[in-house]
Amino acid sequence: MYRFQFVSLPVVFLAFSLLCSLNVNGQESTDSVGYFDVVYLKDGTSLEGIVKKYDTRTEMVFQLPGGTPTMTIPSRLVERIVRGSIDGNVRSEWKTVSLPIKRGVYQICSGGLLAGTTAWAGDFVATPSLDYSVGYFLSESLGLGLGTGIHIYSPNAGEVVYPLFAEVRARIRPGKPSLYLSGAGGYGFAFPNVARSITNAWGGILVHPAIGLSMPGKTYHLHLDVGVRYQEATWTREFWGVQGSTDFFEQSMKYTRFVVRFGMMLQ
Repeated sequence: MYRFQFVSLPVVFLAFSLLCSLNVNGQESTDSVGYFDVVYLKDGTSLEGIVKKYDTRTEMVFQLPGGTPTMTIPSRLVERIVRGSIDGNVRSEWKTVSLPIKRGVYQICSGGLLAGTTAWAGDFVATPSLDYSVGYFLSESLGLGLGTGIHIYSPNAGEVVYPLFAEVRARIRPGKPSLYLSGAGGYGFAFPNVARSITNAWGGILVHPAIGLSMPGKTYHLHLDVGVRYQEATWTREFWGVQGSTDFFEQSMKYTRFVVRFGMMLQ
């Protein structure tokens, strides 16, 4: 025969209070932190809750509302994050949390315009340029690379320089778009151009600081920057002198151009 033992009422109340306190302390709702996150994945699905930890190189730790256990999501599956604040029961101030640039190899191709005045007549010109660089992001905000390109300073006079440069890129303010600084330095090569009577040519040093904005996309980043490019070069030209003689004229140039570039970065 079974005998039942009754537990006193204070003991039951104490045990119930302890269980409730453990349950409440184990939960963290979006209301308690004052914001909520919506994570959009590359397969088209979305999750709403709180991003507890996010490393773009490895994974994201995410918690759904209601104190559910956290889940781990590989960072390569994340497309973007949207964060909103909570004021009482009203959700507002939607803000896109841009995905930081990942560590690893990058490629950047940019087209631009070189704006300045000509040495011969002082006329304003805007000539095209093209740059390509490849490098490595050591962190989410610092990258180093090497590049080359084609810089046309005077198409009519045949003054074209082919640079080889090293660059550093630093993101100084996260966001969408993010603000970054870049600096390039190297040597620009110049070559003879018989069609423009350039019999000999020498290049010179190249310096190009810039500041710009980066807009992250699904698989690439769009870049827009402005800066100043300094390039040295020397051109030797052949022309007909008095009584049909051939003369040569050497001109050393120090180009200083205002540069606007638009490009795309792939990672």
